[in-house]
Amino acid sequence: MYYAVKNNWVLGIIIWTLTTGMGWGDELQQSIALVPPLRNIPKELDALSYSKRTFKYQKAVSVSRQVRQIGQKIDKTIHLLPKLEETVIELLQNNDNLMAGRNIFLPIWGGIYANLPELTGKKDSAVTNSPQYALALMFTERYEEAEKTALKLIEKNPGDYGAAVVLGLLSIQKEALFPYLKKAFQANPAKTIAIIDWHIDTLEITTSKDREWDFIGAYLDLLLENRKIFAENTSFESFILIRLLKIIRSKYYDINCNLLLQDAAKKNELQELLKFINSDLSKKIRR
Repeated sequence: MYYAVKNNWVLGIIIWTLTTGMGWGDELQQSIALVPPLRNIPKELDALSYSKRTFKYQKAVSVSRQVRQIGQKIDKTIHLLPKLEETVIELLQNNDNLMAGRNIFLPIWGGIYANLPELTGKKDSAVTNSPQYALALMFTERYEEAEKTALKLIEKNPGDYGAAVVLGLLSIQKEALFPYLKKAFQANPAKTIAIIDWHIDTLEITTSKDREWDFIGAYLDLLLENRKIFAENTSFESFILIRLLKIIRSKYYDINCNLLLQDAAKKNELQELLKFINSDLSKKIRR
């Protein structure tokens, strides 16, 4: 709850900044107004890691509270297993439901579902050749198994969106899998953006410094190349757009809101992307 209160305060500042504007200089005034300086916000609340190459993961509740209530949560999750599996199937489907998967019990579901065959002694207790099983494996950090499962699904059905987006999530720690994120994006850009946002709160994909690559840079380049999606699609939730603005600010601007990009072409693309995101967000804030 403590984080949630702090986070609401942070979002309040961001929304206030977005709606009031704070730009200087004609050519960048509009885009700068979209990127709050966040001078008084602790570094730990930044959207990106110190290297700006991967996400910082945000916890909705403290670990101690989770530990105290873990028994009740496991019990409830067991009773909800079929329903939660349906939630994950919906999350990984190529459709317009951008809110699928917003369920606090999914991490526990993942741990249980990934181990159901061993727990029950029945191989068919979980659909092990499915995108939802690959995602469940990721909750238990069995990334190699998840990758093999998803790759087999892609080999069998190259158009399997769920398998492609699972591999796309795994590309956070493995650059060679990033083409699958592009493939998922091409099939359903809005849903793929929503899933990338979803994983920050729900599925922490661990990586290490020696394996780290600039996933954020590649992901934002993908958004810049396809920036008109934000002009054509107005179904994004406000929190998705706000998080994107935080990521852009953390990646491309210093603490004083000076743009760090040197590439003139990319500057123009970024300004256009910010314009599209801000236009959609402004309409949602006024409602």
